[in-house]
Amino acid sequence: MSWKFPPEPLKSGQAVATDNLNDNFLTYTEELAGALNEHNFSIESGAPLTRDNLAKDAAFRLHLSRPDSVPSISDVDTKTGWLTVRMKDDWQTYTGTDGTNTVGMGVKFNAVGSLCWICGSLQLQVGDPYHNASGDLVQDTRYDRQLGYGFNVAIQLDGVTIYESFLGSADSMNEFYSGDGRLGKRLKPTAKADLDTPQAGGGINGAAIAVVVDTIVDVPPGVHDVKIAVMSIKGNNSYGDGLPSAYIANRELFVLELIR
Repeated sequence: MSWKFPPEPLKSGQAVATDNLNDNFLTYTEELAGALNEHNFSIESGAPLTRDNLAKDAAFRLHLSRPDSVPSISDVDTKTGWLTVRMKDDWQTYTGTDGTNTVGMGVKFNAVGSLCWICGSLQLQVGDPYHNASGDLVQDTRYDRQLGYGFNVAIQLDGVTIYESFLGSADSMNEFYSGDGRLGKRLKPTAKADLDTPQAGGGINGAAIAVVVDTIVDVPPGVHDVKIAVMSIKGNNSYGDGLPSAYIANRELFVLELIR
């Protein structure tokens, strides 16, 4: 331990205040808790301190979830490895039948207690391959552009949405919706021009959207569950006949514990 001088030295005859005592004790307890710097190590007693002298999780602990095989964003026909965004006006998270998190959409970890940087990213695919009135696949117009209110994306920690991570629109009641010819109905596209005309707005939307959400939060010790949550605003992101037309292709989620 390096030399430490109390910030509030006590003198004979002085009335001792509780705050002064706590400040003096804090100087030492911070080092004992791991707040070390260059004054705590000496090269006179041996070789300089290197990264190999420290445990892998001495400063940071990384918890990462992503698919081993990255789903292709161009695989619009078979959608191998894609997740479906359901048509409901609520936060959607992704777990398996056994309750475990879907890879890339959730991380469960045992925290030591520290600040944590949580970051999730995904490719939001909006729209199915477009078929014309004859049922033929039109290759050069593969996606519906924006036929609903859009989407919200956020991080959830232990089931609670962290609104500092929120991407989209905070209030779905404020979203405009014009519909087909401003008549309040949805239009199944029959021409490329129909795909380029937004029918509503507010949340994030588009043919293929790269989404990143993150936050830094103080996480207490113990087991915690982090998820990426997606909302289809008003459950209205579909085309014409009401079929789901939003998917998540490649995705990744990590939690970085910023240990002192």
